[in-house]
Amino acid sequence: MNSLRRFGFLLVAAFGLMLGSTAAQADPPYRVARLSFTSGNVGFSPAGEADWSHAAVNRPLINGDRLWVPNRARAEIQLGGTV
Repeated sequence: MNSLRRFGFLLVAAFGLMLGSTAAQADPPYRVARLSFTSGNVGFSPAGEADWSHAAVNRPLINGDRLWVPNRARAEIQLGGTV
């Protein structure tokens, strides 16, 4: 009886590990882009914030983040294999 209980525990533990590793490998609920290039005075405001700052290259961008690219300025965003 004790070995049957131990086997059941190991079976449940293995199943839990299998589900946990599958969830860790799943895609995140949103995609993350990257600000790959700026030229000029490009502004950035994180999602949910009112303040603006200078946009830094290699900054990760998520849904809700805002970029301001005025005339004569340039910005390049990479999302997956798309620029």
